[in-house]
Amino acid sequence: MDDIVENTPMPIAVRKTTYWAIGGHDEDYAGWGGEDTEFLDRLRTRRISEAGWLPLLHVWHAAAPNKASGDRNHRLHEAKMRTSSATRIQALRARTEPLTQ
Repeated sequence: MDDIVENTPMPIAVRKTTYWAIGGHDEDYAGWGGEDTEFLDRLRTRRISEAGWLPLLHVWHAAAPNKASGDRNHRLHEAKMRTSSATRIQALRARTEPLTQ
């Protein structure tokens, strides 16, 4: 089994309604690098507990295509984080609305 080397500072578990209310995961990210931090930033627009008291389940996914260069979605993540959480949520909800019906 592989070890999780780096992740957000806390495990994340959300209700389905909250997941879709903040737009789900942003599929513009390829592989790993920045997507968990961006998701957590949008999740923090809700009332959450950051105590980290629940068991952790993290779904494995392939590394970002730019991992070898050290990029790991860095430029994409910086661009997204320059936009407010509310604006990103609105844009993602518009893309995922049919899935939440």
